[in-house]
Amino acid sequence: MTIRIVLTLVLVFLRSAVAQDKLYALHAQQGPDEFPSEQQINLLITQSERAFDSYENTLQLEAQLVGGPESVTKDREVLTSARKVLATLKAEPSKWFNSPMGFLLVTNLDDASRNMALCAGQGGMQSATAVLDRKADLGMSNVHVSQTCLDTSTLLYTVSESALDLYAQYLSTEYKLTQREAEALQRCADILKRQMPPK
Repeated sequence: MTIRIVLTLVLVFLRSAVAQDKLYALHAQQGPDEFPSEQQINLLITQSERAFDSYENTLQLEAQLVGGPESVTKDREVLTSARKVLATLKAEPSKWFNSPMGFLLVTNLDDASRNMALCAGQGGMQSATAVLDRKADLGMSNVHVSQTCLDTSTLLYTVSESALDLYAQYLSTEYKLTQREAEALQRCADILKRQMPPK
């Protein structure tokens, strides 16, 4: 290997290192501020825990409806998954939310909200049926179940929107950093091409 080639490779290496250092500096200055903050994630975790506490309580009411016990068994699967996700997120909020685990939280919130919306619909229909059958007490009970399910669905939906916004912020920032890294690598490749000695 000639001295000229060695010097060229050293030069490329140094310039690549400088480019990488600049990238890390850019990440340190802008990246953390653009990613969801620990405070934002912790607040979301707290809101999610409260929403799922409400979900768990409402499942007990859902069991009172016709066909309710079967629905509750299935709906409880979402609660079990959500509890596991939240326990993981609480251990290291930034690490785990800014990963596929954050998306699991979003989907669990969305699934739970949808389950409660279905519960509200079933409660409303069964309430109307009870009134037509002149079962006023059952009708009022089903109205209460329907309204509680609706309130819980609304709460879960509101929290899921916050979670989705926060996760979208993470995805957007991750994409920008990936683009910057790709651009830095391309610049290094261009330098290498220019510095390579002619054949």
